[in-house]
Amino acid sequence: MRCPLLIIAIICSIATVSSASSFLNTLCLKCNASVEMFLPADVDTFYAMSDLFIKDGVCAKFGESFADTCYTLINVPLRVQYNVVWTFVSPFRELICMPFCVFAN
Repeated sequence: MRCPLLIIAIICSIATVSSASSFLNTLCLKCNASVEMFLPADVDTFYAMSDLFIKDGVCAKFGESFADTCYTLINVPLRVQYNVVWTFVSPFRELICMPFCVFAN
């Protein structure tokens, strides 16, 4: 009677490890996608995306007369702050998701 319980326990532990690996793999992929979105390899990619969002999304709501001022007030500080963050964090892009990705495979 002990053998079937042992076999069931082994099967359950294998299923748990498999689901944990799948969870970590999903977490790894999402982490890499997020890093790629917020810290692209080329900083100009972020600037192009933020320009479109600021011009078309935020400042277009204020009308033509205030659009240029709005763009300058939002874009200049954003570029300065992002450039500082990107400069210091970008060399470590591959290391950010490493804790999730090492155990995923």
